[in-house]
Formats: sequence, C-alpha cells, structure tokens
Amino acid sequence: MNRRIPRLFGALLFASTLAIGSVPAAVLARVPVGWGTSTLSTPPVVTNGQPSGIVVTFSNAGPSNVSQLYLVATTPNGATFVQATPTQGFCNAAAPLFCNLGAVNAGSHVDVTVVFTTPGSGTSMPAPFEFNTTGVAADKKNRSHGDAIPAAATVGLSPTSNRDYFGRFAYNNTLLTIFDDQTLSNKNQQSTKANGPKSGISLAVGEMSLGTFTCPTDPARTRPCFSEWSTLDVGGGTGFADTGFSAVVTLGHWELPNGIDAENIGFVHVLDNDNVEVLDRCTTDTPPVSEMPCFTAVDSGNDVIATFWLTENGKINGW
Repeated sequence: MNRRIPRLFGALLFASTLAIGSVPAAVLARVPVGWGTSTLSTPPVVTNGQPSGIVVTFSNAGPSNVSQLYLVATTPNGATFVQATPTQGFCNAAAPLFCNLGAVNAGSHVDVTVVFTTPGSGTSMPAPFEFNTTGVAADKKNRSHGDAIPAAATVGLSPTSNRDYFGRFAYNNTLLTIFDDQTLSNKNQQSTKANGPKSGISLAVGEMSLGTFTCPTDPARTRPCFSEWSTLDVGGGTGFADTGFSAVVTLGHWELPNGIDAENIGFVHVLDNDNVEVLDRCTTDTPPVSEMPCFTAVDSGNDVIATFWLTENGKINGW
C-alpha cells in the first residue's frame, strides 16, 4: 500500500465520496486515497422478524492495491445472522460475520450480500460493518494498526401487516416467492405475489393507494383505473432484461367494476422511472423474454387472477 500519499489529501477525497454518512476523524485519517464503501438494504423496509439483505460494497479507485481485505460485523441486537455471500473470497457460515475477501486491486470492487432475520419488534435495525486490512483486532492482541473503514447500514422495520405490505429477502432457492396475505375479503380485496428469477435478491410486494392516476387514453377503453396498486420491487430495483420475472395479482370481485372479467380486463404498468406501459396479453402461459412485458388472466369464481411477466419493477393497476 502506498504510504507516501499525503494522509490529509486521502482523507478529504474519501470524505467527499463516501455515501454512508459521517465517519470519525480518527478513522478518516487512516483511510488511503481511493477507498470507498456503500451499503444497500434490500428491501429498505422489512416486516418485523423477516429476513433482510444488506449489500455491502468496497470500492478501490486506486492508485494503490489492497493486498488483503476483511469484513467484520457484530450481529445487531435482536437479529439473527443467516448467511453472507461475497463476490470473491469467503465468509463465515455462522455468526459472528467475518469475511476474508482477498486482494482488491485499483479499479476493482467487491460486494458482500449479508442476510439477517430482523428483530421481532422495533422500527429499525442498525447493522455495523467494518472493512479492514488486518482481520479481527483481537487476533493481533489488540495491536492492529491497519486501515479500516466503517460501513454502517440500517434496515427499516414495520409491524407485521400482511394486508398492505410484506417485504422479505430471497436468500436461497427455497425462498424465491414472496407474497402478502392471500386470503381475500372485503377488507383485503387484492393479493400480490412476486417470483424472483434467482437467489440472493430482495423481493418486496404490496398493495396500496397511490392517489389519483389518469390511465392512458384509449378509444376502446374509457373507464378509469379501478384497483389498488400492486407494487413490485424485485432485486432492489434491478432490471431483468435477460431473464424476466413474474408476479401474480388476485383481484377480489369487490373491486372489479360491473362487466369486468378475465376476458376483457386490462392493466397498466407504471415503471420506477414513471414511464407507463399498457400491457398486452401473453400468447403463451410462459412467454419468452422477447414477449415481455405481458400478462395472462383467468377467472377464479368471481375473482380474477392475473399473472404478469415483466423485465422491470413498478406498479400495476387494473384498467
């Protein structure tokens, strides 16, 4: 590591690019030029007691290489450590979190996806992480003098409410479907389910009113949008142009206008960038990515079950 680079200049440059908030001056003084960290909680708000993923990223903009990088963390109070998956190196299979990430050359970065089961109560879960070049300080009899950067993350928690919001982190191949309350009633007139295309990604779904919205003009459809909005956040807002993903929305007959059924229902999809798509019907039950976005719909008694095949996140409303 290049120790000849002025420490003050390194501290100022790092302070201007760090995205995780204030860092103690004593730590900043040790940080070399070009180091940076960021954290992403996925989803940002999780129902109490459910799994949440945190992606912790270390970036090395140079000019020096980092010959050996570690990540350590303390399991937050009331939380349970589940697993950690790095893009290089390896991590402990059980708490406490400790990762040996190997070398990170100038111009490179390394991501670690950490999964905790969140506390059963409370409004947030602070998760303290630290990247350093010496491992665990106690291993050096507390005489560690390596470079270190804290990377604090916070996951928002909300009381369990299956009706309108349910967020989880899909952390292995057995938990790739996330849904809210599937039991329909006149108080819960809609249910939403998202199916993730791969493991290690976040899934969040919910139904909610998002205020007034004017549906696109179409001479063949003069009626307004009529259902709650089903919101989808798969992979923290990531696009899936290569694989696509699916979601299932069940609309109770309480919210279907007279004369609307699976044969003539339509849907609009408002993307996260506010662009609006009028969804076409899929030609098959499992369409190729080239045909997405599209939907299929079937009647279930007096209700309608619609399956959406999408490549981007957003909000869906009946039309």
